[in-house]
Amino acid sequence: MLAEALRENDASGITRRRKRAYRSGKAALEKAKKFAPMQPEVFRLMGTLNWLTGKQKKALSWWDKSIRTGKRSGARPDTARTYREVGRRLSEGSSRFRELAGIPAEEYLEKARTLFKELE
Repeated sequence: MLAEALRENDASGITRRRKRAYRSGKAALEKAKKFAPMQPEVFRLMGTLNWLTGKQKKALSWWDKSIRTGKRSGARPDTARTYREVGRRLSEGSSRFRELAGIPAEEYLEKARTLFKELE
């Protein structure tokens, strides 16, 4: 809903939805502390939330954490989704960054494609 409000340039909707998204994100992070399988997804979503609100550096930090956690726990679908999100966002014209952990956007998209094919 936040992304939709941003697209429509609805100032009051953006403020309201951003606050709600951060509140929901904080609650999800608390739950993820107790249930490790949901951590890669929660970290990816927190990255996306920060990216949408203009905090690109913080978003990259969350996505890096999502990738590391996903690899460590063997959560390949979530890792692939994070690769896709990173590649897509870094490819945007408004991105201030072109790579994460020394890997360019195109490579993240290729990693996601390969991993999705492996998972069928």
